[in-house]
Amino acid sequence: MPTSRTASLILLLLLGMPFQACGSVPAEPADRLEGVKEGHNIAPDLAEQVQLQDLRALLDEGKHEEARGPLAEMVAERPELALARQLLGRAILAGTTGDPLDLDQLQDAETELLAATRLDPQSSEAWLDLGRLYEAEGHMEGALDSYRRSLHSNVYYKPGLLAAARLATDLGEERDAIRHLEVLRARPPVPEEVSALEARCYLILSEAIDQTQNQKEFLERAFTAFTEISERKPNQPEGWAGQAYCLVRMAQKGFTTLDEERIINLYDEAASLDPTSPWPNYNMGLFLESDVVKKDAEAIENYRRALERKADHLPSLLNLAALYRKGGKTSPAKELYQRALPLLKDQKERKRVLELIQEGDSPDKG
Repeated sequence: MPTSRTASLILLLLLGMPFQACGSVPAEPADRLEGVKEGHNIAPDLAEQVQLQDLRALLDEGKHEEARGPLAEMVAERPELALARQLLGRAILAGTTGDPLDLDQLQDAETELLAATRLDPQSSEAWLDLGRLYEAEGHMEGALDSYRRSLHSNVYYKPGLLAAARLATDLGEERDAIRHLEVLRARPPVPEEVSALEARCYLILSEAIDQTQNQKEFLERAFTAFTEISERKPNQPEGWAGQAYCLVRMAQKGFTTLDEERIINLYDEAASLDPTSPWPNYNMGLFLESDVVKKDAEAIENYRRALERKADHLPSLLNLAALYRKGGKTSPAKELYQRALPLLKDQKERKRVLELIQEGDSPDKG
């Protein structure tokens, strides 16, 4: 039976929010920034302002190659023009594709963006672009630091707040992410992504061992965020499943009275909206076999439905096998454990399942 932390991560997978690897803050390449003096930005003249506006429009339209040449010429003529260097860095980064990424191109983009932030340290947009570059490179700590620095001159800079909140969440810094999300909440209109990030952060914080005194508040806030998601996207399953999960956890912790019918209806809605996903039925199975409901037969039916949707859904295989074993049905339990065994990566789990398969060699008890 999964722990509450595992169950939380199941909902994170449902939200489609993968965790990110972490990379250190990259060192500034002094040799490539020789002659670039901090704060020595020059203001563009009127003609340059018009040209930069037109080139920015090209970048917004995805025409980065068309914008790159004129920007490079402008930088060559006026290397202390921070905005030109920033837009050139953005154009180079936009043109860096392939797997692996073109390291020379990334280095060129980094040089331009670092120059822009050195020339104009107050440019929120330049720091944001530098953060995006570091994120593309896998330097997640450097990216988060850049996103935070984009807020130094404007604490209400929405693109920086949203980027910092998103990446802080991915890196497991939920408390920091919440601070950014609260600022976004205070400055409507609120970006659509905020609700999903709030749901994820509050859900994780509600399971933190050092936050027991705030669990009820965090679950309520997660429920509110999931409700917003379902109101905004009623044809998507995430909001409905999230609401159900929060109600389950609040009932398990004694914060609310169990509303079994409402929870089942929410899970049913999620399952109907995504007929190929096993997760809504799996989560309903978890709920039905939990200590607050104890309806193993109905849980079994939902695990079966989950496996009809995805035959190799490992959590459903293991939970259904465990319920069969609990009920003395060793043969079907053994068959499920055998199906699960090739999917297991952890050696301790494999050993335990092998032991259970060997136990299943005896006849059914029922």
